[in-house]
Amino acid sequence: NGIGDKGIESLVEYIKSNKKLISLFFSGNLIGDKGLSKFSNLLFVDNKNCKKVKLSYLDISNNSFTKKSYIYINNIIYFSSFISNINISYNSLYNEGVSNIFSCINKQSKLISLDLSNTNLNEKSIEFIAEKIDKSILLRILNLSHNNLNKAGSYIKNLLINKNNLRVIKLVFCKISQESNLIFQGLYNNNGLQTFDISSNYLLVDNNLLNDLYSFFKNNKKLNNLIMDNTNIDDFLMNYISQFIEENKGLKFISLKDNKI
Repeated sequence: NGIGDKGIESLVEYIKSNKKLISLFFSGNLIGDKGLSKFSNLLFVDNKNCKKVKLSYLDISNNSFTKKSYIYINNIIYFSSFISNINISYNSLYNEGVSNIFSCINKQSKLISLDLSNTNLNEKSIEFIAEKIDKSILLRILNLSHNNLNKAGSYIKNLLINKNNLRVIKLVFCKISQESNLIFQGLYNNNGLQTFDISSNYLLVDNNLLNDLYSFFKNNKKLNNLIMDNTNIDDFLMNYISQFIEENKGLKFISLKDNKI
């Protein structure tokens, strides 16, 4: 730890010399926009042998770069021949940075997993992502946790309904409450998702939520794993859920830890 912008050149030289390196974790350092620019340019953009860089997993979470760095992240996605997993969580990308990153993700991209947790997103980002991701994009795993998505219910619903290749979505601690029923409407109409995590959100229990929960449990046969830890589930709601589960034919795992049961 403690790698800053000045230490990037040495890091890149090491990566170039190690032909077997497939995973790189340098989270929790001091890499800023200048450092990420150097990393992107030296390793991929200006490197004639960039196709020989076999990195498939890149974790650059919890550094100091901002939304200005979207172009460097895009270059990594575009020029890399192998990178399929990127973790850029805990960096201040905001809507502008994330929207620009998704503008680069297309049918040529090899990206399968993207972690955008705690990157200062709101409903505008989710609206853009929901419109952008379709069947032509390989992306399978999307982590949007620890962002303020309290007004994003309808866009999350669209993300779930739209035909895409997503198999795992994580929405842990996104301040989702009043629009939580819309998310279960989306799950009811989803035909591909295998794991969904909505933990640490305060579900607003009303007739809308009960109806949509019932429709979800009865009709969704694809979801295998549902995680609803710490979501304000009490004995009243649990009574309904236990009845609804009997209608479900697909779930293999459900977690309800840290609730009021």
